[in-house]
Amino acid sequence: MTMKTWSADPAHSDIQSKVKHLMISTVTGSFKKFDVTVQTEENDFSTAKITFTADIESITTDNADRDAHLKSVDFFDAVTNPRLTFFSTRIPSKGDDAFVLNGDLTIRA
Repeated sequence: MTMKTWSADPAHSDIQSKVKHLMISTVTGSFKKFDVTVQTEENDFSTAKITFTADIESITTDNADRDAHLKSVDFFDAVTNPRLTFFSTRIPSKGDDAFVLNGDLTIRA
């Protein structure tokens, strides 16, 4: 079998999160520096191994004070823990090109 490898193209990709704030508004955040790699056997994504890392210093919510707070020891502690990581553990097929991604997310390791 041939292993195939894909990587995210930062010019055409983004990583975002959305969090409800006080049940009134939604805060959108994103990481500007990240890396995603997917390795599969041929085109079988159920065999995929996915690795994701994000640079905590690159987080932005378009609010400098909030961004500084997120990078502080109250949240991500970017000085001590400069990146978060995700490694897939299994990706079972749900049929019709749909999959469930299971894995380990590490924040503040």
